[in-house]
Amino acid sequence: MFFTRKRLKLYLAGLVIVQLATCLGFRSSVQSGAIDLRVYYTAGYMLRTGQTALLYNLPAEKLLQNQLVAPMPAALAFFAPPFAALPFAPLSLVTYRQAFWFLLAINLALLLLAAHIMRPHLTALAERWPPLPYLLFITFIPAGLTLVMGQVSIFMLLFFCMSFASLHRSRPFLAGLVLSLALIKFQIALPVALLFLLWRQWRFIAGFLTGSSLLAALSVFLIGARESRLYLHTLLSGTGPLAAASTGTNNVSVHRMPNLYGLLATVTGHNHLSLVLTLAACLALLAWAAFQRPSLPLALLISVGTGLYLFPCDLALLLLPLSLLCNQLFAEDDALPATAPPPHLSWLQKHRRDILFCALGTFLIGPALIEIIVNNLIFLLALPILALALCPCD
Repeated sequence: MFFTRKRLKLYLAGLVIVQLATCLGFRSSVQSGAIDLRVYYTAGYMLRTGQTALLYNLPAEKLLQNQLVAPMPAALAFFAPPFAALPFAPLSLVTYRQAFWFLLAINLALLLLAAHIMRPHLTALAERWPPLPYLLFITFIPAGLTLVMGQVSIFMLLFFCMSFASLHRSRPFLAGLVLSLALIKFQIALPVALLFLLWRQWRFIAGFLTGSSLLAALSVFLIGARESRLYLHTLLSGTGPLAAASTGTNNVSVHRMPNLYGLLATVTGHNHLSLVLTLAACLALLAWAAFQRPSLPLALLISVGTGLYLFPCDLALLLLPLSLLCNQLFAEDDALPATAPPPHLSWLQKHRRDILFCALGTFLIGPALIEIIVNNLIFLLALPILALALCPCD
């Protein structure tokens, strides 16, 4: 047993220090307003003050962002559905800096709540050391990035954890209903729903469609039918999220996407070939996953790995499959020594444990992950995500 309680304490203490140092490194970005909270804070202000007609108007967004937050040469476009601005409306009652600290506290509380929801499914980790499940969530570098950037990825993580827990309590309708809230980032939620449709999980899909319909109605109520049509047009236009990613605007570039699109675009020089290859890889992975047993962690990994628009902060969602995998590996270590694998197993099955350890190390060794991000090699993270998807656990 390598990870004794003493070694875990030393390792996690080091990760806490790395996490704090990483977060403190964003002080200047927070003070200058060059973080993602900028766009959510302004959207919440527009919603609260009745300026919903300007929610997807880029010149108006730029003007208000410069007035409410701090001057910047370009605006960060708001691509989320209208209902995503609702939680930020009350935050816009205070100044931007006050809103940052409020959201930081809320996100930290939600991160701990997500860990608490997963705690019954992480018994091997808790048996090794009771605070371990919570510290695993707190020390995960992408979660720290979410905290300092003012992103909504921890909201998303909470929805996925709640949905996972509902599935394990045999409440698929509720699981689908809860997961519909993840449509805040529809590019992640929709592929998950598609896989559950391919798996013929009808009660889950019924819950997801019910929640989606309610959120769509809420969005139309908030901004009106005309602005809703404008929003749909914006998503598909030359100023939409895919165009923003390809040009490096809106605080994300395709070359800094930790998925297959980022990997293939970097390798091929980001041309039409990269998009074609990405779509082909997505379809192949979806076809493969359709024949696997239904699994929310697997669906999440497939969605994150094959999406066409992904922020580095969104890697915080990996805490769901990573925590389950850590728990499984700890449980295997606590069991009796395994016998030699049968000779009829495939190469992937024989080397599954080694592959998983490499993928886990990529994400859980904080300094290594920071080096990947700082050196603009984040597109390489598509490889361990793909490895985790092909060697799933639930």
